[in-house]
Amino acid sequence: MKRTILMICAMAIMIPASSAQAQIENVEAAEAYNLARTLYQEGKFDEAKEELLKSARLEPGNYMACHLLGMTYERLRQPDDAIAQFQAAVGFNPNYYRAFSAMAGVYLNHKNDLENALINYIQAGNVSETVGQPYWQAFYHQGKIHFDQQQWD
Repeated sequence: MKRTILMICAMAIMIPASSAQAQIENVEAAEAYNLARTLYQEGKFDEAKEELLKSARLEPGNYMACHLLGMTYERLRQPDDAIAQFQAAVGFNPNYYRAFSAMAGVYLNHKNDLENALINYIQAGNVSETVGQPYWQAFYHQGKIHFDQQQWD
């Protein structure tokens, strides 16, 4: 009995590490995505971009690659390309609330477009609640924008 519980716990720990592999069906696309994540974390954004473009090309509809590509474009100071990738990500997976939140951040921080930032933070919050994972950052930023605009209601 103890062994079974330990095995279940061990498997639960391993699942997040392989989540990209599980969600990206094409093996080459998953490998390119995982390499891109590493490159992104190392600050090698141009190289990460190339791997993400490869991953998206190998598996059309790859919302995870679109999301990370949007994050990469944001780091490369290409906000319009970032927004396009976040829109593609939510087009492929309308329940991917993190892409809505990231898109809102680009509108807020790079475009100074409070209206679209708020729309996307609201969408991120709504979707996150719908899927049972309330995303506190979306709600925080909604409140902060309203507060900064002195919209007390």
